[in-house]
Amino acid sequence: MSKEDFKKLALEGLQEVQVGVSTFDLPTFIQPNTDYEEDYAVALVRCNDNGTGTIVYGCNEAGIIDAVLVSSGKDLDERAQESLAKLDAGDLATKRARDVREFASKMIRVGSGAQVSVSGGGVRTNGAATHTYG
Repeated sequence: MSKEDFKKLALEGLQEVQVGVSTFDLPTFIQPNTDYEEDYAVALVRCNDNGTGTIVYGCNEAGIIDAVLVSSGKDLDERAQESLAKLDAGDLATKRARDVREFASKMIRVGSGAQVSVSGGGVRTNGAATHTYG
């Protein structure tokens, strides 16, 4: 995917976010760029030792915003693909288990006239059994 594809993915995906990390009145140093088509600004957050964050700088340069949107799009895409892969893996595991059960039930077919006896852990038939592999 191109940078534009990732940017578009982020813009579409982030548009759906209803509850962000925090909603607040924009400080005067973080205002949208009126010359830029998107209503975003980038904030630099200092991570404090007590687990809180402090916005220490804001930027509304289109190039910086685009870079963050591209990065966001890549991250969103990666997470979506990982989530789908987990679902697919679960579906694949279920399908494989079903296939193995079906294969095992068809692998050895015993005809209606066969006599089956079990002794010493082995299964013996009177020859009327057909073994089907594959």
